[in-house]
Amino acid sequence: MLRTDYWDVVRNQPESLRTSIAAARASLAASELPRWEGGQVLATIAMGASTFASELLVHEARRRGRTVLNWPASEWPTDQGAAELFVAVSESGRSPEPIEALRRCRGHRMAITNVPGSPICEVAETVVSLGDVADARVYVSGYTGTLAALAVLGEALGLDGMASGLDAAPDVVAEQLPLIEAAVDAYLAATFADAVPDAIDCVGAGGSLAAAGETALMLREASKLPGSVFQTDQYLHGPAEVAASNRLVVVFGGGRAGDLVATMRAAGEPVLSVASGPDADVALPEVEPVTTAILEIVAGQVLAGRLAAQGGFTPGEFRFEFTGTKLPTP
Repeated sequence: MLRTDYWDVVRNQPESLRTSIAAARASLAASELPRWEGGQVLATIAMGASTFASELLVHEARRRGRTVLNWPASEWPTDQGAAELFVAVSESGRSPEPIEALRRCRGHRMAITNVPGSPICEVAETVVSLGDVADARVYVSGYTGTLAALAVLGEALGLDGMASGLDAAPDVVAEQLPLIEAAVDAYLAATFADAVPDAIDCVGAGGSLAAAGETALMLREASKLPGSVFQTDQYLHGPAEVAASNRLVVVFGGGRAGDLVATMRAAGEPVLSVASGPDADVALPEVEPVTTAILEIVAGQVLAGRLAAQGGFTPGEFRFEFTGTKLPTP
């Protein structure tokens, strides 16, 4: 997998998405998936950004009366009675925690990865490829490709309609990306032109929780800013009290998120809304859920990249390197 410039990867996502969608479909066409029976539990096993991406599958399964456990791979239990089907997500295919967790699973094991022949492929019966697309050192094209692959896999497992509209998503991203960049730039110019926020809360519910979580992580990794993630309803139960003029709340999606945005605006506190409809700061079109999830995180990528530049940082340059987060490259 080639690692390349952050903004090149962000802006090349229409093409990388086309590659990942085609690769995921081809992978599954060559595989024999088990039937996901009613009442069976599916577990997603991942770390970091992949854990947040899996929230899309959690939400779409819940909408259809199915259950997905989104489990940190590092805490995967030795007693495997919690689920019957397992999906490990690792863009590099070298994260040791999901590999070891998947090794202990008893049931059909699936893996989503960007790297053919990576170690995670050795412990899975079904491998869903993202097509070996180029990515930045901060998860960008691999993340949007994972969302697409989760939709294709969910549809193949019986979540009817989960991949609806996916084939049009690359064209939608190509159309919307310049608009998203302009909207984020306009907001920052009006609100944080001379300084970066001291802290940023990222808030979302349902499928939008994926973008909230990944944006908070990217703000920490790329922008070196304290980003936190909250489910929308939970945020209204007290965490919103930290809002202040030197902090930013980024709100994804609708529902009660609309009440949160209106209340923050009325109080004069900085809030950036990413949602469909003309009242949003970053106004997204009305599209299918998987495409919405992709557009939401594109907004998060642009925000993280812009704030990194304002703070004098280059996305993908890390101050701290920890052992044991990846298996060595052969």
